[in-house]
Amino acid sequence: MKQYNRTILTAAFILSLLCLTLRTSGLASPPTKVEDITAKVWEKARTQQTKVNDYVCTLLSNKQEKDNTGKAESVTRIEMKSYFKKPDKQLKEFVKATKDGKMVSKKDLQSWVFAALFVKSSEELAEEIQKEMKSIITFSPDYKDKLDMKILREEKIEGGNTWVIGTVSRSKDLKLKEATLWIGQDKLRTIKIEAESVENPSTFVKLVKITISLSEVAPEIFLPKATKIETSLSKVSSKQVETMNEYSNYKINSGLADSLFLKP
Repeated sequence: MKQYNRTILTAAFILSLLCLTLRTSGLASPPTKVEDITAKVWEKARTQQTKVNDYVCTLLSNKQEKDNTGKAESVTRIEMKSYFKKPDKQLKEFVKATKDGKMVSKKDLQSWVFAALFVKSSEELAEEIQKEMKSIITFSPDYKDKLDMKILREEKIEGGNTWVIGTVSRSKDLKLKEATLWIGQDKLRTIKIEAESVENPSTFVKLVKITISLSEVAPEIFLPKATKIETSLSKVSSKQVETMNEYSNYKINSGLADSLFLKP
């Protein structure tokens, strides 16, 4: 019996030493404070910025214009090539489009009065908001100072563990009012963000809600997989516009020429 007790005590002592060694062996413990998590995300994002010089992808855009009851009035589907080159060159190249199931030209898309006024205004605003979201996705220090942030919970997405972080804007300079981000615990990268604009962010727009999902398109390279943009227009039109964008077939660092981005 005494021998048995000594064996148990010895095993317990060895186990405690092993646990102490693991704690003090320099193994990095996972960040648990919002400040630590966002700092790690920014560090990873900066590394990606040094790796990605340019990319091209296929962009499928589905746009529905709805009346004030939510009933779809028209559906436009546009296929484009989307190009990017550092530092901020961007281009969307028209491939083909359909409106309510019928083929239409690029000129037709630009000629409709509604598209030229209200929808164009909402699209420009959505682009501006998405620029803010891209900085929040990486927790850029310039934007972190304009946000109140906290960890809301942990959640599984597609089998992976995430931290869910809520942000609220405390700057009148931002079009965004609040956002929720899902940070993958394994890669320490933002894989999803849901955001809402301030009320009446422009003359023709009452509210904008945007969701962006990101995926790992190459090792340690995270880029948009899908975006959903829900825009409630002003009382002048009382319409709603819902745009779903899907990104695929990414080609990274193919050596895009500057001349590609010159306006004709």
